[in-house]
Amino acid sequence: MGINLNFHDILYEKENRHIETNFDNDSAITRIDFRNYLSTVGNGISIQGGIIYKAGSLRFGLSYKSPTFYAFEDNLDQYLETSSNDTDGISYTDIVDPRVTNIYEYNFKSPSKFTFSSGAVINNMILLNLDLTSKNYSKSSFKHQFDGVYTDLNNAISRNLTNVLDYNIGTEIKINNFSLRGGYKIINSPYKNIDENKTLLNMINDVHKVWLNSINDKTGPFIRKQYVAYINNDPVLTKNYENATLSEKLLLENAYFIKQTKKLINKKYEKGIDSLIIKNQNIINKKEGILGWRVQLTFKSTKEEIKKTRVNFIKLYPEIPTYLTYDPPYYRICVGNFRTKNEALKLNNFIRKNYVEAYPVQKIIDLNLLRN
Repeated sequence: MGINLNFHDILYEKENRHIETNFDNDSAITRIDFRNYLSTVGNGISIQGGIIYKAGSLRFGLSYKSPTFYAFEDNLDQYLETSSNDTDGISYTDIVDPRVTNIYEYNFKSPSKFTFSSGAVINNMILLNLDLTSKNYSKSSFKHQFDGVYTDLNNAISRNLTNVLDYNIGTEIKINNFSLRGGYKIINSPYKNIDENKTLLNMINDVHKVWLNSINDKTGPFIRKQYVAYINNDPVLTKNYENATLSEKLLLENAYFIKQTKKLINKKYEKGIDSLIIKNQNIINKKEGILGWRVQLTFKSTKEEIKKTRVNFIKLYPEIPTYLTYDPPYYRICVGNFRTKNEALKLNNFIRKNYVEAYPVQKIIDLNLLRN
């Protein structure tokens, strides 16, 4: 019987650099160089205990490892450099290097683990061993000093992960001064409904095969032509399709394609196809707008700081709408509503003398806002 007290130290460093030069001819900005430095340090503690029982040539063991309780600190530094041409054709470079480290602290609890072991020694020559490990990944969780920050993430972990059983089988055969060892290990996925997802994927592949065998044309243009004909007499469906992005159009076309192909496939797939169509329709219905562009002025670690930025911006540009969002760990302020990146860049150049950190970002925007 034994008990261990474990201490864990973690150091993770990551550096990202993004350089963009492919701008349109009418864009004032010719080059962007963005750098992101992330350093994560952490420590954790856990307890581990086990017991072994011997019965002749047989061995039985049981061990438990508690959750590991981690405390992490993220340190983030950012750098932005842009090259531009003004209206007179003069080139200049702007550098945003605040030399400020953003610190974000949080906690993480890993799942506990139970292990059952059994072994046997045969003729002092052959050793057989079996390990069975149980680990409940759904019990993992994040925590922040402000309650509710990780509620959605923890709910997703609990909803999508599950308990898994892993198996280890090993043997050792001693021949004089030599030993032969071999083993086999089964590691199962911690995700729920993995078999259902595989079945659905196989079902979709089967549907495509049936469809390919039923027409003498390329599937993409054929499906699109059939769908457009289908919605031709419905102004609402036609309007939704015309305003949809390319990915949304493909989603609509394929939902229709699957629905029509139901008649061609085996009955056993019908339930899965119905659920897929409903899932696609829900995605479309829940979508709050289409993909557009705004200009992000800055981001701050506290709500009070970002509110001050908003008030100052409204004083300078009262006709431009502002939007506050919270993407842990930062509050962000974006302005404007644009269909294209070029439109957002024009506003970016207009306000740059007061907001040198601003840059265009993609956002989901209500279609009515884009029409105003």
